[in-house]
Amino acid sequence: MVLPVADLDSDEVTAEYEIVKGSFLHPISGQSTNDALSVGMLIAQASNNNNTDMLRSVGKLAKSISEHSDKTMAFPMKTLAIEELIRYTKKQVYSNLLDSILPTAQVQEPLTLFRDIYLLGDGEFSMVFIDTLEKKRNGSAAFSAALNYLIDEKHNESLASVPKFLSYRKSTSYTSAFSDFVTGYHYKLRYRLRWPVTIIVSPSVMPSLSAIFDMLLAIRKTILQLNDLWRQRRVHYSRSRSSDFILWESLAFVYYFLESYWSHIQADLIDLRFERLVNVAKGQVNDNHDSDILADISDELESFVYGLYDLLHLNNRDITNTLGQFLIACTQIYAEVSRTFKDQEDIRIDTDKLSHVKVLALRILSMFSEVQQERLARGDAAPGVDELLVKFSDYR
Repeated sequence: MVLPVADLDSDEVTAEYEIVKGSFLHPISGQSTNDALSVGMLIAQASNNNNTDMLRSVGKLAKSISEHSDKTMAFPMKTLAIEELIRYTKKQVYSNLLDSILPTAQVQEPLTLFRDIYLLGDGEFSMVFIDTLEKKRNGSAAFSAALNYLIDEKHNESLASVPKFLSYRKSTSYTSAFSDFVTGYHYKLRYRLRWPVTIIVSPSVMPSLSAIFDMLLAIRKTILQLNDLWRQRRVHYSRSRSSDFILWESLAFVYYFLESYWSHIQADLIDLRFERLVNVAKGQVNDNHDSDILADISDELESFVYGLYDLLHLNNRDITNTLGQFLIACTQIYAEVSRTFKDQEDIRIDTDKLSHVKVLALRILSMFSEVQQERLARGDAAPGVDELLVKFSDYR
């Protein structure tokens, strides 16, 4: 049994860590769920004590546990314990490290560890990361220095990859142009960033564009919230039941749709809009850039709406609220972009090309209304849909 963390000195913490490490990496061990969660507390204690060597070992342990997760599937409780351990560890370690680097510009040592843990990221960990960026992005020179170090390609090649959505159906020239933006060549930056750090910390991005990226962050949060909801359902329902089939199927589709939608809207808003800004600045306006994400996802829209409608049969307030946040994000992007550029004729941004964002949200609402009428006629309408339609009628 793991000793209470408050009673351990540094040497005892290290010794206890070595004991539990061997237990977790051998799935036939009898390590209990309570012991596993105690290990999480042990790790949190190490982070609170700024034991950097211990935390670095913890990062390696969590990574090893992830790599060995396939061997633990025959032990459901242990699998759950490991998931909880990794989740709790990353959240606590990240929070403590972030707090420790803000007051000082001496960021190299903690960020070496931070990168290792960040690469293990999951939904909740990423959500904490984004929340913190929103709160801290304008408040600390040391934080900016820390982020710059974090993503400096000289120190961290693994974070310098082009985002995965560039593999979507895009031409070579499109991919090349966006790749140039990501790597900073448009703005002569010395480092390459991963979204959303690219937009938030780049000194070359116009401050007036921040509202657009706030909306993109809202969509990303929705994706992460769905991921966390999915994880929670797995925790509480470890065995698959026939009554849960619609939940798994619908959540999978919602997650897939939002991830795809997020990718397309990133590529369109970031690449096309910013490349256009660069061209305007150079006096080389190119009107041939255009993209309609509705065309890319039209085949999926109907299935998405029906799947999400059926999901609402569960009358789960969290799911309904998540859909609401998604619709708000969709409709507000267009409004914010229009407002931002209304009095900036010299930039000559064609906001009509961004109308597909609002059109998508309205199309989903319209299809929801049609499905609702169809289900009402059959007598199996989902609860909460009328309320949802009324709530968002003002966005039409």
